[in-house]
Amino acid sequence: FDCIGSLQGHSSMVKSICWTKNDTGLVSAGFEGAVYEWKIDGMKREDADDNIMKSTAYSCLCYDDSTGMIAAMGSNKVA
Repeated sequence: FDCIGSLQGHSSMVKSICWTKNDTGLVSAGFEGAVYEWKIDGMKREDADDNIMKSTAYSCLCYDDSTGMIAAMGSNKVA
């Protein structure tokens, strides 16, 4: 495989990645509480779609092609 680009934004381990409709983007969820949507064309993050909840350690996410909705699951870091 050849590296075609690098996506930068998460400050911790990425726990889940899903392709978006027509494989034009990715959605990623990180252990630091961030969910980002990325556009593969240009290798850029869609800032308007950022969701950051620092008290949540995301472990899994799903992307619904028909609605464009993202569901992210994780655990709360509060003791």
